[in-house]
Amino acid sequence: MIILFTCNVFFFFVGYWNNKLEKNIRHTLFFRIVQYAVFFLFLGRALQHFFSSTPYRNFFWDEELFSKQDWNYHTQILFNDSNLDLLAYFIGVIFLFAAITTIFIFSLKKRRIKFAFILGVIFLTFLFFIGFKDNFYRIGQLMEMVLQGASPLFLYFIAFSNTFTKKIDVWMRGAIACTFIGHGLFALGYYPIPISFFEMSISILGWDEETIRTFLRMAGVMDFLVAILLFLPHKFRQSGLLYAFLWGLLTTLARITSYLWVNDGFSLSEFLYHLPGTIYRIPHCLIPLALFIYYSDASTK
Repeated sequence: MIILFTCNVFFFFVGYWNNKLEKNIRHTLFFRIVQYAVFFLFLGRALQHFFSSTPYRNFFWDEELFSKQDWNYHTQILFNDSNLDLLAYFIGVIFLFAAITTIFIFSLKKRRIKFAFILGVIFLTFLFFIGFKDNFYRIGQLMEMVLQGASPLFLYFIAFSNTFTKKIDVWMRGAIACTFIGHGLFALGYYPIPISFFEMSISILGWDEETIRTFLRMAGVMDFLVAILLFLPHKFRQSGLLYAFLWGLLTTLARITSYLWVNDGFSLSEFLYHLPGTIYRIPHCLIPLALFIYYSDASTK
């Protein structure tokens, strides 16, 4: 809530100087929260490329994928450690550019916004494909990334159409549902449960492995239930969105919380290493919150 308040003040002063922004959009909390979500998504991905780990080495050093290349030239010259680090920094700058563009979305020319968002979405898609490949092409991994990948598109279309259409509404709910289903497939054990799920749960909750497995199965069932609730009538939909917000918030904060709780001393470098994973998952809670507020406002009119 402190983060949201701080950002709300910041975005207010940015919007104050923007005479191109229609009042009905500028003063819509729904739109502002979607804007926050995309800003944090791009910012988190930028910080990941500056301070945390990136998957490019595993991708470009995959012998099976690049078997037809001169392997020594490919790994020692073309994609050596220095060049891969430069690539990571370059992509990080692109994400930072997209994050800044999100803040000034109504102060810049539309073609510049479009260019920044296209670049951001392209590199997000590249990251998601690498994760998909590293996860043995499991569709659940791809589904879990849908909300992150689609959030910039939602913001762009809402901003420049100056409206929130039923089609965008359905697509937003579909993206949330896909992300929860993807998470649920891992939590239920349909795919091997990631070690990180156990590590975070053990460090935060202190439970034994079997208890955590039971907890994750229950969470997986709820993931599928939420995906269904999002397409039911208003009261059920609101319940699903509220749960999606709360669970998205908890799983987002778990990334950094598990690090802080398991370490006795504070290390800035280690903190910055783990922080991006929390920041770029913020859309998982803010997009459901935005829809929850939108429907709440609509029901009172």
